[in-house]
Amino acid sequence: MAATVIYPVKLATSTRAGTVKPDGTTVLVGPDGTISAQIALATVGNRNADGGAMVEDDGSDVFTFPNLVTIAMSQFARSTVSDVRTAEFPECVVITGEAFMDNTAIESVALPKCKQVGNYAFYGCTSLSSVSMPLCRSVGGNAFARCKKLSGALNLPAEGLDDHAFGMCVGITSVTMPRCMEVGGYAFSGCASLASVSMYKCSEVGDYAFRDCTSLASVYMPSVEQLGTGAFYGCTALPRIDMYRCDAVGSMAFQGCTSLSSAHFDTCDAVEESAFQGCTSLTYVGLEWCRDVGSWAFQGCTSLESLSLPSCLTLGQSAFTSCSSLTSVSLPKCRYVGSMAFQGCTSLSYLSLPQCMEISTRAFYGCSLLSEIRLTGSYVVRLTGVEAFAGTHQSLRIKVPSRLVGTYKRERFWSEVSSRIVAS
Repeated sequence: MAATVIYPVKLATSTRAGTVKPDGTTVLVGPDGTISAQIALATVGNRNADGGAMVEDDGSDVFTFPNLVTIAMSQFARSTVSDVRTAEFPECVVITGEAFMDNTAIESVALPKCKQVGNYAFYGCTSLSSVSMPLCRSVGGNAFARCKKLSGALNLPAEGLDDHAFGMCVGITSVTMPRCMEVGGYAFSGCASLASVSMYKCSEVGDYAFRDCTSLASVYMPSVEQLGTGAFYGCTALPRIDMYRCDAVGSMAFQGCTSLSSAHFDTCDAVEESAFQGCTSLTYVGLEWCRDVGSWAFQGCTSLESLSLPSCLTLGQSAFTSCSSLTSVSLPKCRYVGSMAFQGCTSLSYLSLPQCMEISTRAFYGCSLLSEIRLTGSYVVRLTGVEAFAGTHQSLRIKVPSRLVGTYKRERFWSEVSSRIVAS
């Protein structure tokens, strides 16, 4: 097969394969020696004295495009070049948007000098299994999305990935990006075979970046500061996560990570709504500096037995609903307990809230073993709704400062549980 291809412009059937004529027409040679394909490129080079140019036959099945520095939009798109399955671009530095979009024939591409890949550059290249880009610095949005055969280890020096960059690349097994600073939203969403990720310098993970990466078992991202909504949503094989600079755990960040047993965050200030919802294997959470726990943050974490939140000030609605194994919670600074915060925590028997200022409706509803709550602040805690203590143990005692017992019993809503209010 003729392997070296130079700047073809349009199909020619009247000249022998491998010739570039003065008018810019070029003939390619297919595997069976027939004229079979054309590629629309911008430049014609290396002309002979008579205005023609020859294409060498090196006997391989690799098409090489020498001196092509930029691949323009749609030049190899939509399966227009069925014969070009393996291609080399030794001088290419930039691939513009949609350059190979929906080209279902291309299987392998070598880009030894490429530094930038544009949006949708290889989108939908369903036969593409191998890409070499050792100098790549930037990968655009949807650049390799839905390249379902792209497989194995992905090693890139890229400093950033835009949204959906490798979304639905179901064959990728590992990602190593030592220079990457930012991962865009949905960047690896649906990469079902992805087992490990190493991004030492990454400081920002976008929304749903690793959503439904169901084989993901190892994550090394020690520099992450911002963790977006649903960043690891549905990563059912992930056993632990350690992040040392993360400011906040985004909403739904680990929702449905059913194998997650340990989560440690050194500097986290907030856990947003549903962050760990449904993490049924979670047994340890390190959140020493967390000030706010959002609604449904730990709902349904049925294996969580104890939790220390020494800096926490607020608990959102249903923050620990249905944490049926929870026996011990330390909340020395908590001021606000949201509605249904501990609803259905059927193993919780004791809770101290020394700085609590407000407890909302059904906060402890259905805590069937809860027999003692201590409210030792020098003021009456505001109770904002009914049934806050419904379904608790029949011997429940709400212990408050002795000088406030009478005041508590006269206050609205507290009067409904007056028989349970005693001096501490």
